[in-house]
Amino acid sequence: MKRASVFKLRQVLNVVFCVLVVVAVVIYFVLPSRREIFYILGFTAVLIKMAEVCIRMSQPKTSSKKDRER
Repeated sequence: MKRASVFKLRQVLNVVFCVLVVVAVVIYFVLPSRREIFYILGFTAVLIKMAEVCIRMSQPKTSSKKDRER
């Protein structure tokens, strides 16, 4: 995959992660009787974040412009 498309995918995964976490926290406080929804959303958010981290770690590290000039 091209670097730009991987970056966009990572951004989308991060946004989905953040939204899921916010929704999970709101559900935790607003619907205390529905904790299973909180756990499902939280677990899903963690899985999405793990996928994003795996994608990030699988990309080759690029050197910065300062490093290339040396």
